[in-house]
Amino acid sequence: MVLVRRKLRRVREEQDRAPRRGSRSPAPGHLPQTDARLMTVFDIEVAKRFKDLDPYDHVSNATFLDYVMEARVRVYRSLGMYDRGVVGQVVVRQEINYLRPIRFSIEPLLTRTWFSHIGTSSFTMETQLIDEGQLAADAKSVMVCFDKEATSSRPIPPEFRLLIEEHLEK
Repeated sequence: MVLVRRKLRRVREEQDRAPRRGSRSPAPGHLPQTDARLMTVFDIEVAKRFKDLDPYDHVSNATFLDYVMEARVRVYRSLGMYDRGVVGQVVVRQEINYLRPIRFSIEPLLTRTWFSHIGTSSFTMETQLIDEGQLAADAKSVMVCFDKEATSSRPIPPEFRLLIEEHLEK
């Protein structure tokens, strides 16, 4: 896990200034639409497995979502948010952009994950899959807190909301 909140006051002052002449927007695949110094980014290594390969000898596209789920679960665990009795949740939307194939190697895949939105009962996590230093995919997962007894959505519990807000993209 990497915490990237630094020099908050200076960054906010810079954001209030007009853009400098000739400045460019970030290249595609760079960390997201806001300044990365204002949020928490979780860098997690995930092992690539031989069984993940498809007949074309690269990781199956369906397995990319397994890597995204693995990163999400490990973020929950690192924050102490993995108690299903407190927070039941379901995936209601999953988007993924496949940018390049992931080939099998013994080098782990780097997943870079952050919280990008929080609502009343839902929150969004974004993940980048980085293989051998190159962005292979980016994904967005929308999660909804769920009441198993009532089989309906429920508001995010206050203790869970506080944890998300502490790490949320500003």
